[in-house]
Amino acid sequence: MHQPLAKYSVVDLAPFIPPFGYKANHWTLFYYKASPYKQCPKNIYLSGPSYKDIEAAFIFATTQLNGIRSQGISYMNSSQPSFAARHQIFHYLSQQNARADEEGLLVELVSSYLAERACLTKWDKQRYLPQLTKLISVNQFPNTHSCSNLYNNQWQGNLKYCLQSKYRTIDGFCNNPYHPYWGKSNVCHIRLLSPDYADGISIPRVSYNTRYPLPNPRVISTSIHNDVPLDGPYNSMKMQWGQFINHDITNTALSSYDGLVDCCKNPNVRGCLPMFVPPGDQFYSAHNVTCLNFIRSGVCPSCQLGPRQQTNKNTAFLDASHIYGNTVEQANQLRLWRGGLLRTSSGKNNEILLPITSGQDQCSGICYQAGDSRVNQHPALTALHTILLRNHNMHARALALRHPNWNDEILFQEARRITIAEYQMITYNEYLPIVFGPILSAYYHLYPQKGGYTYYNPKVDPTTWNEYSTAACRFGHSQISATFGLYASIGQQYSQHQNNSYRLKDWYMRPSLLNDGLLTPMINGLLSVSSQSVDPWITNDVRNHLYQSHKEYSGGDLSATNIWRGRDHGLPGYVHYVEYCFNLKVRSWKDLQMFIPYYTLNQLRKHYRVVENIDLFTGGISERHFPGADIGPTFACINGIQYYHMKFGDRYYFEHGGQAGSFNPIQLEEIRRSTLARLLCRTAYLPNVPQYAFLAPSIYNPLINCSMTGEINYNYF
Repeated sequence: MHQPLAKYSVVDLAPFIPPFGYKANHWTLFYYKASPYKQCPKNIYLSGPSYKDIEAAFIFATTQLNGIRSQGISYMNSSQPSFAARHQIFHYLSQQNARADEEGLLVELVSSYLAERACLTKWDKQRYLPQLTKLISVNQFPNTHSCSNLYNNQWQGNLKYCLQSKYRTIDGFCNNPYHPYWGKSNVCHIRLLSPDYADGISIPRVSYNTRYPLPNPRVISTSIHNDVPLDGPYNSMKMQWGQFINHDITNTALSSYDGLVDCCKNPNVRGCLPMFVPPGDQFYSAHNVTCLNFIRSGVCPSCQLGPRQQTNKNTAFLDASHIYGNTVEQANQLRLWRGGLLRTSSGKNNEILLPITSGQDQCSGICYQAGDSRVNQHPALTALHTILLRNHNMHARALALRHPNWNDEILFQEARRITIAEYQMITYNEYLPIVFGPILSAYYHLYPQKGGYTYYNPKVDPTTWNEYSTAACRFGHSQISATFGLYASIGQQYSQHQNNSYRLKDWYMRPSLLNDGLLTPMINGLLSVSSQSVDPWITNDVRNHLYQSHKEYSGGDLSATNIWRGRDHGLPGYVHYVEYCFNLKVRSWKDLQMFIPYYTLNQLRKHYRVVENIDLFTGGISERHFPGADIGPTFACINGIQYYHMKFGDRYYFEHGGQAGSFNPIQLEEIRRSTLARLLCRTAYLPNVPQYAFLAPSIYNPLINCSMTGEINYNYF
């Protein structure tokens, strides 16, 4: 069992508290000092490339891109549910974003051409190549508008309009009036550390030590992330809320194609990086599975030479974009355009549910529509989407009674504004404190204030960190249970003659449980049943059966996918983030004894051989918990930085004063009374609820009648 760091004093804990604002010295990152080229070309540049060389690079890149476009690809039947198809359907690109992926690839090919011609080290590619961008005519880029405005952040719009807007935009644009693309949907992630691509540009990370290559991700999954059920101190609602908010913040786009691709059958297609299963695998061999579908993340069109970056389809803010959409087009489809309401459908007994979609979304049966494409991933996630939709519509109806003169647009925006504020209050006041614990919650300024205002900092960039999206936020994967309870009431299962639980592996992309009237029993189950603890161990329902269809006997491996995705994104090894966060150089296995338990450390040593090889996801999730926290110190560092930026870099964060969208003091006090217990009482039709909704009911966390949770006073809004 993973024990937290012992009960040290604050002075003793100092090495585990990251020096906030510390900037990594990239010269200390030895992975940047070497050249990836075994032999430099004879005609290398001595004083930098000329305009003629730049032009030659674009001709070369265009030719290469045309060749990629002409590749013959056999596509899957999109109407046939399968793991291989579901793997990519959630991160599919719109036609506009698919063009952007190609633009990014073109610039990447230019970078590779120039870097090889100049025989640059990885460090030079990070430092020197971006400086060459100024030599490129903007007309050489495929999309002049995006390069001159979007990715160079040089907006020529109306700053005054941004500052005076009471409501946040759907796509996050103009949240920061001075940097209007910060945190917007469909822009590049940013990084804490420079990437460690094998070639310094785009090829996935490899080992620095040729004697010890990086281990197969599936081997790490079966040896270190194997299924060891261990209940944690919190209920399953904690796990589910964590996934819910991450689906609001981040959704990294995959490489674009004209259809659904099975990379196991098309391994040489651009963007394919299939995971091959080692012979004799304890599970897949029995089902004759030798390869798992994996598509590389798409290339973000930063219009800047240098290493690859990835695109976040979502806004970086806690703005419930998974409810309202990340683009205006998406939001328009979700709105009823009457009374400020969102569209709904009716289930059993006329229960209010999400709208049904007619699209081919790889569902087995009915499929729902929301602001995020992953809404149907499993029933409990769909349930929380439904809860927030009901909450919005309740607010809209109540405000319409209070303000009969308000039109649809005002009602929609005001209901959305209140819903987002409540959602932020629950996340920062109830969820994050049990993730970070009291010491780190205070250190990162995550606690909401008891009174008064906080203040927005326009110099804080809220954009998602690649390390957060690709590794650190995924600690919740270890909390997933194989079985989800269906409870007639909190703590009370159905009788033996009724189904009182369901297996996750049997219900991927099958949200029909909600249509059968089981949303309330599902919420009761989340509140009653413990989640798994945060540790290296991950349930087989996501480790062997991820996205498995009802006609398949196996699915994907989530832990192996996390490892492979980190290498795809060029994330440096775990020890570099230990150094980044704590200024502690890890040069031996002994140096990690203070972070990782003995047994797990031995397993890491057995398979990775050298400390520099450890993947960030595996190392971070293997750490002892920080005192009072539910995660280890390195993941706490990365997550803490992200949530700090997300709070103080969001002009519309509900506690901020002095902004056009700020709540007045009385309204703010009403929002601060929001709790998850109250939200669930109002929207899941519960008679009672645990006082603290992320803890299972007990003598220390009694059930309270929903009449005691209070209600928002609309007279103040």
